[in-house]
Amino acid sequence: MALNHRKPITGHAGRAGAPVFLPRASTSWSAQDIQCLRQLAEQGLSVEMLAARLRRTPSAIRNKAAMHGISVRSERHAQR
Repeated sequence: MALNHRKPITGHAGRAGAPVFLPRASTSWSAQDIQCLRQLAEQGLSVEMLAARLRRTPSAIRNKAAMHGISVRSERHAQR
């Protein structure tokens, strides 16, 4: 499950020299992205955690999950 398949952008916000990953707002979902979403959701991760791991917005996570019949949990109902 390769989650860091994008190159980091350095020199932006955050610690000096630390890589910063921007959300993939305009990037299409691949079959691998949807498989990762399904697997991580089955582990009980919250929408916010899924968004961070997949570098998508929480709204994109909820929408894609609904389109594919994947059950996702809100932050207060997620397993920690």
